[in-house]
Amino acid sequence: MNSPRKPIVYLLIIIVYLLILGLLTGATIWMLLSMDKKPESAKRMKITVTENRIACNAEPDETRRTDSLLLANENYPLNADYEPYPMYNTCGKYSQFLSYNSQDMPLQAQAYNAFLEMMEKLNAQGYDNLLIISTYRDYNKQSELYNSDRRTVIVTDEGREITDIARPGCSDHQLGLAVDMQTSVGSKENFDTTSPGQWISQYGHDYGFILRYPEKDVNTTGVVYEPWHFRFVGIPHAAVMRNKELCLEDYLDFLRESRTVDVQMADKKHTCFQIIYYQPNERVLVPREYSYTISGDNRNGTIVTIKYN
Repeated sequence: MNSPRKPIVYLLIIIVYLLILGLLTGATIWMLLSMDKKPESAKRMKITVTENRIACNAEPDETRRTDSLLLANENYPLNADYEPYPMYNTCGKYSQFLSYNSQDMPLQAQAYNAFLEMMEKLNAQGYDNLLIISTYRDYNKQSELYNSDRRTVIVTDEGREITDIARPGCSDHQLGLAVDMQTSVGSKENFDTTSPGQWISQYGHDYGFILRYPEKDVNTTGVVYEPWHFRFVGIPHAAVMRNKELCLEDYLDFLRESRTVDVQMADKKHTCFQIIYYQPNERVLVPREYSYTISGDNRNGTIVTIKYN
């Protein structure tokens, strides 16, 4: 005789199977939807290559120079005597949730202000226990690190040698624009798996910071993937790089090829910028009626960034 319980057991097995199948399907859909991690502020901004330049008929004011877009890499090194000015020490700021590797952690003025604003927002999200590993390093300090036994060299699949410590003159740290971070209970190598690291990667562009050495761009940057290393470039530039998923080298190529780019941010004011790239042989002019900043690229080009609303 067939047991009267068998149909119930079979039914329960079928129900459990369908529940598991539903969970797996839901997880798959969630993974597909979350693959695009680009935040809304980067998605909804408008980027337009244009030939309609804002009228520029004034000589640039050198006090508006920021150096925020200077390259510092193997192909375009900085001079040994390059030193950013002015700089301010971040150490001691927000000490209730930030700790520092040193008492001397300076950043270039614009990067300093943007960094503190970003840290304030980060803390408001409930994140704490962040350790600031490194900020400005001069040429001599970079030389010490490069020649130490801490440096490793990795050969990529394409046969290019990349390093985890930049050659002297080839480091963002000499610009005073870079910050290395980790959580106080983790390591810098796994910063991208922590909540603060993921938040900064997602929203750092709102404060002008980029992940300087993405994993996908090691052959372009010549530096290993560094989830702990963030660099200030300025808000419109960081936002465009985030939108187009460009490293700094590729972004400067984009500007050089595009010449003039209009950017409408996705903030409440829909702030607008025009970015003008001047070739080495062009006379650099700026607008009289709008706010602007000016930066070289260390490749003999000049970028003027105009805010016009």
